[in-house]
Amino acid sequence: MPPLGVARCFNLNKAINFIQNQNEMKDYLQEYIEKKLKKKWSHIEIPPELLQWVNKLKPAHRCNSAIFESILVHGQVMSLAHMDRLRDVRFVAHTVEQHARVRNVLTGKGGAAIERLVREFIDVVVEIEFSKETDETTKETKSELKSRSSESPPNLEYMLQRKKSDLKLLLSSTEVEEILNCAQQVAKASISLHSKKAGLRFARDVELGTNQHVFGILGPHTGHYYGDIVIVFKRELMLHPDTNFTMHAATTYVINQKTPVPTVYSLSPWYKDPGTPEEHLKLFHSSKLHCSTPGYDEVTALQLMALTGLQKNTIDRDLNNVMRRWVAIDSHRLIEAHLPQLIPLSYIDHVYMPKNVFASLTPNAQAQVKEIFPYSHKITRDIVDLNIEMMAFSKPDPSRVKYQEYIIEQLQPDLRNEAVYSSFLNTFGTTITVPATNFESPLAITMTISQSYDQYHARKGSTTSNPGNSVYIYFEAMGSDFMLLLTDQQTDSSNLKETVNYLNCYIAPFPSTDDPEYHEIPSYINNTPPSVHEVYLTRRRFKIGSNMFHKGCNWDDYILYCLKLEPRSGRVSLLHGGESGIYNSTILECTFTVQELNLTELEYVHLCAGSQAVSFRNVIITHEPITDARPSFDKQYRSNISESTTTETSDRMNAKKHDHDRQSHHGDEVRLESVELTEENEEKSVLDRVGEWVKNKIGLGNKSDSQPSENGPPECPQSTNCLLQHSLENDQHNQKYIHPCPYSELCTTQYRNAKHAQQFTHYKHNVQQCHHDRKCSLLHDPMHRSSYRHAGKPDYLYPCKYQEKCRDQTKPEHTIKYSHGEKVRPPPRSIAGKFSA
Repeated sequence: MPPLGVARCFNLNKAINFIQNQNEMKDYLQEYIEKKLKKKWSHIEIPPELLQWVNKLKPAHRCNSAIFESILVHGQVMSLAHMDRLRDVRFVAHTVEQHARVRNVLTGKGGAAIERLVREFIDVVVEIEFSKETDETTKETKSELKSRSSESPPNLEYMLQRKKSDLKLLLSSTEVEEILNCAQQVAKASISLHSKKAGLRFARDVELGTNQHVFGILGPHTGHYYGDIVIVFKRELMLHPDTNFTMHAATTYVINQKTPVPTVYSLSPWYKDPGTPEEHLKLFHSSKLHCSTPGYDEVTALQLMALTGLQKNTIDRDLNNVMRRWVAIDSHRLIEAHLPQLIPLSYIDHVYMPKNVFASLTPNAQAQVKEIFPYSHKITRDIVDLNIEMMAFSKPDPSRVKYQEYIIEQLQPDLRNEAVYSSFLNTFGTTITVPATNFESPLAITMTISQSYDQYHARKGSTTSNPGNSVYIYFEAMGSDFMLLLTDQQTDSSNLKETVNYLNCYIAPFPSTDDPEYHEIPSYINNTPPSVHEVYLTRRRFKIGSNMFHKGCNWDDYILYCLKLEPRSGRVSLLHGGESGIYNSTILECTFTVQELNLTELEYVHLCAGSQAVSFRNVIITHEPITDARPSFDKQYRSNISESTTTETSDRMNAKKHDHDRQSHHGDEVRLESVELTEENEEKSVLDRVGEWVKNKIGLGNKSDSQPSENGPPECPQSTNCLLQHSLENDQHNQKYIHPCPYSELCTTQYRNAKHAQQFTHYKHNVQQCHHDRKCSLLHDPMHRSSYRHAGKPDYLYPCKYQEKCRDQTKPEHTIKYSHGEKVRPPPRSIAGKFSA
């Protein structure tokens, strides 16, 4: 499965200290257990299966058919605050412009001129749709339209036809119609949402800030009155910086005599009623937890144990009892997930709905369900009563009892044949796909360095934090051309000081794989802001850099990095971890004086991307090395890049190229300690042995084939020429179809990356080796490349996003890597019976 799409971050948790919240909750629980239950805190143990159950809970969202159809049209699940903004015609037009359907049409088209024409076309379409409405709720909108444009409806129609004609000179008729249909559908859905005030609302949502989030339940969702359609999100959504959760609904923190909702002070007696509305809000925010924060699962499990044993004045450790209580109570008493404001459909793991609810959807919506979720939707045989007005806090009516039981069963985490989480990196850490912003708008992770210090010392039993301790920041990234930024201030704050101190770790774009010589832009460490990146990169003015930092790494998979800070000495190190550390032992290492940069003052960790979206996962701060992240290679051998080898000018860097090549890690110097050589495998190549070792390491060793199952997705009709197969932002397409891997059966990524093995086929490509091999003069010919093998080269070129409109088709350095729609030999066992064009 490819990386998740971009779920925008609005820094909704900027003011929340999740570490402090966890510590305060533990204090409340300890006081309750020792004073109320008369038990020793040190004797309380959490069953490992309960921790595992908590770590596997997925967020679920329920809605009715009207809202679900709007979700399909908009291409995302939206918060109430976002829905409210859909009354603004300008906002709706901007929403259409950013819609995935429109972006897919414009993929590879490029150019500011065409973007402007499309924007103007969408503006007119949306204005026309809003002007058609005649009810009271849109009269205000009509006046807004008139203030924006003095054109009458006939003139708007004329403008539409004119813009449409202009676009057809640049886009095909099908593409123009796709943009038109998308704009019309989004505009109509926006008007419908605004007129119906979709979603259950609470009077103090705005004050609580919950209107900025999408609501959900972390685990089985028992709130049938929210709707019969159940959307289950992927677990990764809980690791998004804007997500948080509380043990009860936000409404329970605010005392309201007019609603039957019990308060948190009666549900969880370890919380004491602070008395005032302001203190109620404060307690709500201090009760928020985040799944990316280590220790959240322990606090959550302790509260579940206390809640389950509440009636008997005890602590119930039995997971079965925890689950029995869960399914017997109203959803307002369950774990409430506050999810990001806008959630792309790629984050949806599964969709459930009864048979007659599916039948009530429009034909277009039914088709979209099957197209967008081909293997992840379930239409049950249940027939529910659609004429009953479902009331909040009520029990399911007889027609929904069996369906409710089925949903609860499906949403229960399956712990069978599952090993307890043993890897720190598999469980915690921020996970997000960062959009390309040219290094503008850095996104902060939920934990700060000082908060991490506090938690580390609390776990160690120390009473004081020592900012001199080493700091380890681990993160995995798929993609390149991004920055990890450490600052002493929040970069999005309006109260910034005149000077912000930066530690800038820049990861350069991966080099071309088909270039005869290895050319990599330097990755570097510096104490400069992103705004001066291009200048400092061009002049080679950075503290330390290397143009060999990714040589030997697997660029098609997540790469694990580790940034180490030693505040006392001012030393900073950036190195590879995990499997990448086997193939590349290069370490960027430098020392800052206190005058240059005081490492003890750095507090906030940010991520930002340059020219392309980058997917990050497991971004976490620790103060001890993580054993699972250490590469299994000879520790005595490493290619250190220190300040003495810093390249300050391009000439100096080129002069040292020979030294870097000599120190590279493709030779026999690297010793894989984890690979045991026997007589049986002595004849195998080093690459084969490493591939088998990694394959066994990730649990694929017993599989005879990495191909998708017969019931899996079909092959994409575009086959090797599909422009979406390598995109980070087209998860829907890559869930629906599989594609031939350019390296066929010779691909080594399939053994290290289970997601790659699922998305691409690796059938044996029965062709001869080219006699000229690397010296072949036809390496730029897609038909020749697909008909003959060349050492180290893929069988199929990557499709150029500009295709036949590409201006670089005469440049050998471009055509040796990219195809432009030419005919090629069909991939093995492909659905294409003829040459694919």
